[in-house]
Amino acid sequence: MNKTVVAAVLIMLSGNVTAQVYKCVANGRTSFSDSPCPANANEEKITLPDYGSAEARTSAPPTAADVSRDFKLRRIDSDIEDKENEIQQNIQAMENEISKLKEDSDKVGDNKLNALWKEILAEEMQAVAAKYMALNSNLQNSIDALRAERRILAMPSVSKEAIDKANALIRSSRLRRINLDIQYKEDEIQQNIRAMQNEISQLKTESDKVGDNKLNALWKEALASEMKAVTKKYQTINSALQYQVDALRSERQLLSR
Repeated sequence: MNKTVVAAVLIMLSGNVTAQVYKCVANGRTSFSDSPCPANANEEKITLPDYGSAEARTSAPPTAADVSRDFKLRRIDSDIEDKENEIQQNIQAMENEISKLKEDSDKVGDNKLNALWKEILAEEMQAVAAKYMALNSNLQNSIDALRAERRILAMPSVSKEAIDKANALIRSSRLRRINLDIQYKEDEIQQNIRAMQNEISQLKTESDKVGDNKLNALWKEALASEMKAVTKKYQTINSALQYQVDALRSERQLLSR
């Protein structure tokens, strides 16, 4: 929030002033400003109540804490809207990527080598789905935390200390969940590495037993292709898991500030 906007709102408390701010939405992001939005943004003018009006003078004037809470509620609403839009964008991106992989799979023939390639593409579809599900899960957790904070802020006569304590509990609970999720996914990555090594070792042992005639050379080539397919499969799965771990670490870093 621009500090000038906050100052203008606080000044409004001492005189007959109507404060106006601008809500700017560009590229799915929302911001507030005391000046008009850039040309590439959708603009909405927000006029805050005139606390110097006759109607306002009949009731108790708002405190600085009331004004601060009002701005926080607006900021939370904007953040929730941004994250919900991002979830929908992720769903669309996931559907597009999976659709492209499915088209590639449908073009593949039915021999043994192509069957392996179809299996790889199927695993990649699952990895893509897992990646976007992890991203959206993190976004939804953030939305839930914002909604919890909003409920607390919207309560009348709630002290700042109570709000800070509730937020600290929410943050602490989420940090514990993140740490567990990171540990689980890192363990899964290591398990996948061991499984990949075991499968490749078995294929290599089988390849070493094959003789050197022309027919066996073709079989060795098929086994080498299968080793590459196995490697690709586990790399794809672990890449998606690592993407989730990185997203969780980024969220943990933000929560730890």
